[in-house]
Amino acid sequence: MNELTTVERKTLEMIVLRFGEEPFGAEALERAFPGRVSGFEAELGLERLRARGIVETRRKAWGETIHALAPGLFADWQGYYLPAVGEPCQLDDAAVEPNYEPKAGFAKLLLFFLADVANVGIGLTQKGTFAKKDAMRLASRIDVAEEALAGLDIAYLHQDKLGKPLAVLYDAALRLGLVRNGASALELDRERVDAWLAKPLPDIEGELRALWWDVYTPTDVWLQHGGAALRRMTPGRWYAVDRVADGLLAAGVPTGGRTEDEAREALSRYWLRPLAAFGFAELGSTSEGLAARMTAPLDVDEEETGWYAQPDFELIVPPTAPFRARWELEACAEYAGGDAVDRYRITKASWERALGSGRDAEALLEVVRSGARYGVPEPVEAALRQWSAAYGALTLEDVTLLRCRNAEDAAYLKSEPSLSECFVAHIGELDFIVRRSMTKTLADALKRQGFSLRAGGPAAEAASSAEDAGEAPARGRAAAPAASAGGIVHSRRNAALFPLDPAPSGTKPLRERLSAAPQAWLRSMRKYHASTVRDLMETAIDARTSVRLVMDGREVELVPKRVTPVGADWIVQGYIDGEEATVASSACGEAQLLVPEQA
Repeated sequence: MNELTTVERKTLEMIVLRFGEEPFGAEALERAFPGRVSGFEAELGLERLRARGIVETRRKAWGETIHALAPGLFADWQGYYLPAVGEPCQLDDAAVEPNYEPKAGFAKLLLFFLADVANVGIGLTQKGTFAKKDAMRLASRIDVAEEALAGLDIAYLHQDKLGKPLAVLYDAALRLGLVRNGASALELDRERVDAWLAKPLPDIEGELRALWWDVYTPTDVWLQHGGAALRRMTPGRWYAVDRVADGLLAAGVPTGGRTEDEAREALSRYWLRPLAAFGFAELGSTSEGLAARMTAPLDVDEEETGWYAQPDFELIVPPTAPFRARWELEACAEYAGGDAVDRYRITKASWERALGSGRDAEALLEVVRSGARYGVPEPVEAALRQWSAAYGALTLEDVTLLRCRNAEDAAYLKSEPSLSECFVAHIGELDFIVRRSMTKTLADALKRQGFSLRAGGPAAEAASSAEDAGEAPARGRAAAPAASAGGIVHSRRNAALFPLDPAPSGTKPLRERLSAAPQAWLRSMRKYHASTVRDLMETAIDARTSVRLVMDGREVELVPKRVTPVGADWIVQGYIDGEEATVASSACGEAQLLVPEQA
């Protein structure tokens, strides 16, 4: 920070306080702080900050230039310019009465969502939203109150069909690439899910926190500042929320038209209550009002990550259990409830469901056994082995059947060597079970040999197989529409969509205007004729710079905005020390045109 010049520090402070992460034009910066910064100063500050990588300049398709803080810097610069919303807002633990409402946490809720996709399935309607029964089941499992997210003002696809808690999780799964919309159901990206499950829990939580701030930071500068203050809080330390709000108000952060009380409440409704609902924050009460602290990442001890297997087939799972192990429990056990600590119960139906999905019985038993800190009770293990051995003794299968109308055709098919590999078995006199992988091969061979296949036979089965594999939309169902870029929550921050300006003009046009002026005006304070002072003022207005002026015996810096004739004389209107001022020509003494090169 010490390397920044005065004009750079001044410009950066104005950007941070007034615009936050929002894009702006140089003229807007000048208008936001009338008299505190000239247009030339604003352009010069932006030019230098851009060279340092602190500010980015982009150009819209129609030529308009916009500026904004480079991504990822806002919270740090807020901490520099607004230290009052940091450490001074901390509270002693003894002064806070926590609201003990244990939450499952965003990471665990996302795991529940993904496990439901894998083990139960989430169907999609013709319009691409969740089937009603699936949405209701998921909402019950997620158990995040809609009221807690009432202040989170967001817009998203299928807003009339999906509750906000479910939409938030669905959006995260899409943005992380863990799921995709299939033709008739939501599909997992198995490779990405496996990689996600293998990450350490603190890494998963850190990624989700970063995603939250990226997706839900709005264009509202007041809420941007509130969010930045929360991000900078030391995890595990309590902070007085009203002190944070008062610090922002005292610094002059725009409230977006809210009263002071409304601004304080907005921080709670938009940020704190939703963050607490998803386990990112905890709330409490003090004599000063609301207190909040950001939750610290779990300190995972590898020796303390196992679960406790009970004789009644229940598994008690601590919060530190690895997600990979939880994933297997989601497949073979029923979730029985919990918050910080979860309970699962293995039933015969849940065990057979896992075996039916293709899991190996011995590998599944090893997951349960290796994760149990004190082993699996013998009767439980014996029952699991018995269920595994009995499973599949009888099998119901869907098969493709080739049916002949007469015995002559059936006899030919049975005796034809080129077709034998296409059949699994010959049933009775007229029917054959077709090997599923050979359906199309058989259909083509029969057509070449002169047989006419009726619709609904092998060709239709091949088409049906394509539908089952998700290669085509099911008959009567339109393909589900793709989600918006990345997810379903609409972002209102779109400055990054415009390309970086490779050669912004900066101060060049203003310097060219000044170069045409008499250089004596720039070198030193001098006494000029009133008409010359008027020309000097008009040049300053044209170059958007300021004038050093002796007025009534004192030296001031005037940012002129307009020169107006008054009879044979004139007046100049502008700003002195940030206040509106009108100066008569007769009051002007020595003058100098200022260029803040060395500021």
